[in-house]
Amino acid sequence: MHKGLRIPLSIAIIAVVGCSGSIPTVPSGPAAPAAAAGMPDASTFWAKVQMDPPVAPADLSGTAVVNGFRVHPDPDEDGVIHVFSDESVAVNATDIAARPPAEQSYLVMNWGDGPNQRVGCGPCRQDHQYAPGRYRLTASADNIATEAGGENSRSISLEVQVFARREKPAAPQVPAFVSHFQSYGFMPTTVTVGSDFLLVLPLVYPPGVTPRFPFFTLTCTPVLAAIPRLVPPVPFPGGFGGTLRARRAGTCVSTVYGTDANGPFTETSTVTIQ
Repeated sequence: MHKGLRIPLSIAIIAVVGCSGSIPTVPSGPAAPAAAAGMPDASTFWAKVQMDPPVAPADLSGTAVVNGFRVHPDPDEDGVIHVFSDESVAVNATDIAARPPAEQSYLVMNWGDGPNQRVGCGPCRQDHQYAPGRYRLTASADNIATEAGGENSRSISLEVQVFARREKPAAPQVPAFVSHFQSYGFMPTTVTVGSDFLLVLPLVYPPGVTPRFPFFTLTCTPVLAAIPRLVPPVPFPGGFGGTLRARRAGTCVSTVYGTDANGPFTETSTVTIQ
């Protein structure tokens, strides 16, 4: 399949080159001005950085290669690695490590906040978490693969800026609901169609609380989502429980009306029928 495509493609290339004539050259412009005295030349740093593997612009999880070392996260445009204190910085020297039967290579890391750490290749990778602050990491690899006469070690040094991640503000605390009654509400509050459940209503009102018209209401959606059963009530402290049977999926809301020292109040309870 591939051989058949090569012949006509070669013919097409020859035809285009033959018809195009000479290719005009673009005159060279004036030489770029030299870097201002005392200002660091960022191109010196970024000339040694490539993205590997290639990533789309929207992908922020790539790994940069700096002088043969894989570094994650990538240094930003200023050459500084920016991370949060709950994130790790990783350095990997696998690409430049010697292969057997050569002598084993070693990755030596100084993260800038403690002693050196040395690991064989093997893993040839180390990662580290920082406290907030600014650090300089130095990575070196010994006994690396080289051409004849080349250096058998290599190193890099990078700045790391670490930020504390802002904690989300705590949600405002909602006071726990305190019922006026010893016992009130649906039991349980989630049921399935065909099952029975209880609606516990207050029978004895505590001191300082009086009933208020219409005393009690029960509203179900749909209307026949639950129906009462003619069975003896179940006693509860300060009240009793009536038995209902779930007939259709929906909800039922019970409301009790009363008055206390602060004035009129209502308490509601909801059951969900699935």
